[in-house]
Amino acid sequence: MAQATDGNWQPGPLRISRTYPVRPELLFKAWTMAEHVSRFFAPAPYTVPGATIDPRVGGTYDVGMRSPDGDEHWSRGRIVELIPNRRLVIDFDTVDENGGSLFRALTALDLVEVPEGTRLDILQSYTVFDAERARPMIGGSPIGWSMTLDQLGPVVASLV
Repeated sequence: MAQATDGNWQPGPLRISRTYPVRPELLFKAWTMAEHVSRFFAPAPYTVPGATIDPRVGGTYDVGMRSPDGDEHWSRGRIVELIPNRRLVIDFDTVDENGGSLFRALTALDLVEVPEGTRLDILQSYTVFDAERARPMIGGSPIGWSMTLDQLGPVVASLV
């Protein structure tokens, strides 16, 4: 994690990859349809109470996560790049209960065909606005993403 010169905490980017034994089209479908995103886009035991996705450049990409205690965390996003079956880039704004911005997460997903199927490469870069509240969320991102990608496997398998 990096420390900005102005004293504000700004973490380095997160990189994570996972390979799934499916065609890129199925992974792309899972990431661009709210009905599928709502089945995987949260680390267990969190659930997704809602997702709104408009799969086009400039389109909405909003996803909520609900904790077992009922607390909800929303990421409000816009699609900034979309190449069907190859690349999806979302500019997320993670907000608090009052709609205040905690941090932004520019999230790039690349789908690469490999002999085993399709490798999903994720690069997430952060801009922090509220370090105190964002730090635990961003600090938990590697584990959270890993759990989320575990849940993606059965979703894409069901699309075959």
